[in-house]
Amino acid sequence: MALRRGLVVAALGALLALGAAPAARADVHIPEGQTVDELQVVGESARVDGTVTGRVIVVDGDLLLGRGGRVNDPVVLGGRIKVREGGQIRGDVFRVGGHLPSLSGWGLAGAVVLVLLVHAALAAMIVAAARLIARHPSLALVADAAGERPLRTGLLGALAAFGIGAAAILLSISLIGLAVGAALVGLMLVATTYGVALALAAVRDQPRAPLIAFCALLFPVVGEALAALAAVVGLGALLRYAAEAARPRVRRPATLSRS
Repeated sequence: MALRRGLVVAALGALLALGAAPAARADVHIPEGQTVDELQVVGESARVDGTVTGRVIVVDGDLLLGRGGRVNDPVVLGGRIKVREGGQIRGDVFRVGGHLPSLSGWGLAGAVVLVLLVHAALAAMIVAAARLIARHPSLALVADAAGERPLRTGLLGALAAFGIGAAAILLSISLIGLAVGAALVGLMLVATTYGVALALAAVRDQPRAPLIAFCALLFPVVGEALAALAAVVGLGALLRYAAEAARPRVRRPATLSRS
């Protein structure tokens, strides 16, 4: 009887240990009493029993705060936040969704088809808008401003595109910055459309040019490279045109004719 009771207690203890292990599991651990400046984890879970004075970013993983855990303004993308009794979070909490799904089989095939359809729809919208812009007379002014110094225009567009892309990524980690980041992405789409419009205007006598542009944008790698090039050209041309339009023009005084 005592042996049976001991076996039952041991089995219950093993079950409780197995059930509690996943909840306390973490790939990155800040032990109690330790203080770090910041914590950035991608693809893993993090457990904080100590103190993180700076920013905390966890992507595709959980954030677990122990009894002595102290964090400020945590950002968790694709995971959960679990706070045990005694853990403290100061500031704002930004969390998006649960764990990222692991796709396979038909789910993976459906996701690939959905991405291709969205990609095709976006390419069709860019080409359609570019055709309308290419027919507008004001595009000639943008092309003239960019054609005066093409090398400087391309360098200006590349620097501006790099800065806007980096700012969009950095701003997307906060709730307020997410809207600003989306606006910057929209600006890059407008620049891409203007770049495609400049290309279509240059080959206006070719009726199949819009179809060729659409097919080129559909390719997974080549399409992204061409879209990036169009964004650089379009952004540089728009900035050059804006600079030329804002530059004050010097008016020459009228000369009096002597009789």
